[in-house]
Amino acid sequence: MCQKKTSRCPVRLNIGVSQIQTKFTWTSGQDPGTEPFDVNASIPQQVRQSVDRSLYNLRHGTSPATGQAITITDAEQPYIDCFLLHNPFPTLVQTLQAWTTLQRYVPHSIRRLGICNASLPILQVLYLAKSVTVRPSVVQRRFHADTNYDTDIRTFCAENGIEYQCYGVLKSNPALLSSAVVCGLARESGTTPEVALYFLVMDLGSYVRVLNGTRSVDRMTMDINGLRFLKEWAADNQNEACLQEYRDAFAALLTRRTSPEVSTRLNSEVQEDILTV
Repeated sequence: MCQKKTSRCPVRLNIGVSQIQTKFTWTSGQDPGTEPFDVNASIPQQVRQSVDRSLYNLRHGTSPATGQAITITDAEQPYIDCFLLHNPFPTLVQTLQAWTTLQRYVPHSIRRLGICNASLPILQVLYLAKSVTVRPSVVQRRFHADTNYDTDIRTFCAENGIEYQCYGVLKSNPALLSSAVVCGLARESGTTPEVALYFLVMDLGSYVRVLNGTRSVDRMTMDINGLRFLKEWAADNQNEACLQEYRDAFAALLTRRTSPEVSTRLNSEVQEDILTV
């Protein structure tokens, strides 16, 4: 559930689709006294209590017109489109305890599972471990230069049909936002640099989704309308060559900012655990 420290659940910029997505945040990420679970309970119990609270909050209540209780059929039982672990636990065993508890809710009370801020080896474990029967459908991470724009994780997501949700696209990337590539596309298409950057990141692949964390309805509306306008501009055949130049330039820009030291220690640290846990 979204608590005070994580109450700004970003909206996924997937135009025309509405979904409910929430997270489980373990004790260290909670404001004391606001936890939706017993902090002294085991990890599986904490996860179950959190999920059950979320489902309870989505229940049908009384009719605002009559004040009468609404009868709920099996088909109308509340469910969550996507439930995420906000962070991996301190140990792999604890993370798997939480994950295997969540997977028992799929596909009825929860449709899809995901994880936030996980490294590639953790993601590989959740994808390959024998105890995992529901693989990750979503990975949510900050998109910025310090992590090589998640090149390795995005590749893994693309190869395995996992949705990559990125946040911090604007605030974490002032250099990209002010770059000639992004500002040039904004000028060509008649949009803003913010919308152009959103578009170029989403255009990295059909598996990429951008999260928008604004609290402003006006700003959200402006961003969504801007993306709609830019998509229409991109669909015009007359703009195809121009758009491709910006796509290529943006890809090159990400590559130039990528550190040559791509992490290769991932598998060696957890490879033995992947097939045994």
